[in-house]
Amino acid sequence: MGLRSEVESMMKRANVRRRIAAHPLRSPASSPPPTDVNWGGKVHGGNVMHWIDEAATLCGTKWTATECISVYAGGVRFYRPMQIGDLVELEARLLHTGEHTMHISIHVSSGDLTNL
Repeated sequence: MGLRSEVESMMKRANVRRRIAAHPLRSPASSPPPTDVNWGGKVHGGNVMHWIDEAATLCGTKWTATECISVYAGGVRFYRPMQIGDLVELEARLLHTGEHTMHISIHVSSGDLTNL
């Protein structure tokens, strides 16, 4: 089984009611700045991936109380575009810890501010 399949399998089996995952790290909801969007008003996927990396780093650093780095990011799926003016929230959950590794799941959600 490849690393990607292994991580996806672990994410499916993760019990989010466990103590570790029960207290996710959430970012303050914010709206993407105009510099993060393309000419059509949609947020660039690379910017979203940067936010995901930052959320994973914060979650890992909070857990270990030391510096952490990202080595692998997999299973990224974009379901719909984010528009300029959308409210964006990232939620990081620690799924697994090993001697030198952590598996962290990041969920990104967004919505139109006018439909709240």
